[in-house]
Amino acid sequence: MLQQFHQSLTGTVLVADDQAPNRELLEEFLSAQGLRVITVSAPDPACLTPNMTLTVTTSGGPVLVMANIGGVQINSVNSCDIVSFYLVMDNRFISTQQFYGWDNQYPVFTVTMMALPVPAAGTHTFQVQEADDPNDGECGSGDYYPTIVSWRLETVGPGPTRTLIVREF
Repeated sequence: MLQQFHQSLTGTVLVADDQAPNRELLEEFLSAQGLRVITVSAPDPACLTPNMTLTVTTSGGPVLVMANIGGVQINSVNSCDIVSFYLVMDNRFISTQQFYGWDNQYPVFTVTMMALPVPAAGTHTFQVQEADDPNDGECGSGDYYPTIVSWRLETVGPGPTRTLIVREF
């Protein structure tokens, strides 16, 4: 039986799991605590971040997966927008990270995700995906603009870096 905390919580939580019972249990528990819950059941190939896919053959040991994307900007106008990044192995989530944009603010930040899965020996595909989830009015309403990945402040020189590293131990 799930117990409720003595103190009510506020905010939004992303639950990313490919197992429906896990998602449903967490959604029920977190909603009962007063949190807004966004659930994602599976990676979406349409959300791939360009140039952030690697296919690697492993021998069955632990694999360190690191992703770093510089120059990410949330274009949030008159709303509160949630941007979700997913580190994916063989179409399964292995790490997630969320960022928030607020009214007429355009934060630029760096996304860094890591995971240490132990996949079976064989060939595996590692990807970074990004999805824009406009808020349902909780922070206000208004126009919604998508996230810019690898936005740069200067008009000269190289743009922000994108790195996806997969290293077996």
